[in-house]
Amino acid sequence: MRRLTLIRHAKSSWKDKSLSDFERPLNKRGRQNAAEMGKRLAERHFQPDMMITSPARRALATSWIIAGEVDWPVERLILEPRFYEADVATLTKVIRNLDDRWRHVVLLGHNPAFTDLANELAGTAIENIPTCGILELALEIERWSQTEPKSARVTDFDYPKKD
Repeated sequence: MRRLTLIRHAKSSWKDKSLSDFERPLNKRGRQNAAEMGKRLAERHFQPDMMITSPARRALATSWIIAGEVDWPVERLILEPRFYEADVATLTKVIRNLDDRWRHVVLLGHNPAFTDLANELAGTAIENIPTCGILELALEIERWSQTEPKSARVTDFDYPKKD
C-alpha cells in the first residue's frame, strides 16, 4: 500500500498587482492557516518519506511552514516545476514515476488540478480542495507505476475552516 497526501497551497495575496501569478506570496491568513494545518499534522505524527512542491512562491512558502511544523527537513523538499499549471495527466505521470522506496509522498500544489486528481484517483466527487486543504489517499498498489483512476480511497480530508 502507498499513501499520497495532496496539499493545496495556503491563501495568497493579490495586493501587489506588479507580481506575476507565480510570484504571489502568502497573505497573513495563509501563513496562519499553513501553521495551523502543520500543527494538526504534527499531532498525528505526520512523517512522509518525501515532499514534492510546486516552485510557485505561495506553494513553496506553504511547504516550508508545514515542513517546519512537522519537523521535516526543508532541504529535502523537491521542487517540481510541472506542478505549476499542471493537469491531471501531468500529475499522474509524476506519481507513476515516484521512487518506490517512498511509501508516503506529499504533493503540494494548485487547483484545479489537485481536486481533479483526487476525484480521478479516488472516484469521488469532491467539489474543491480549499486553500491549505489536505487530502490523504491510500492506494492499494505495490508500485507507484500502478497508479490508475479509482486506485485510491480517501482516508482523511482536512482544511482550515472544517471545524
